[in-house]
Amino acid sequence: MCYCDKPEQEILGDLKRGSVPDEALLRSCCWRKIRQVRGNRFHEIDDGTWNTLCDKRVQLNARRNPAG
Repeated sequence: MCYCDKPEQEILGDLKRGSVPDEALLRSCCWRKIRQVRGNRFHEIDDGTWNTLCDKRVQLNARRNPAG
C-alpha cells in the first residue's frame, strides 16, 4: 500500500507529529497527497512542523541525487 492511499486523517496525524515516512517525502504521488491534506487542514498544522518536514524532504532528495 502506498502512503498516499492512507486515509486523510492518518496522514494529518503524521503531519501534526512530523512523522511522515521518508519514502513518502520522496515519492511525487505521496508528496502531492501530503500537500493536499495540508491545504485542506492548513490551520491544524504548525508552520514550524511543516517547514521542518519540507527541509527534510529537500535533504532526502539531495542525498538521493547528489549531483543535483
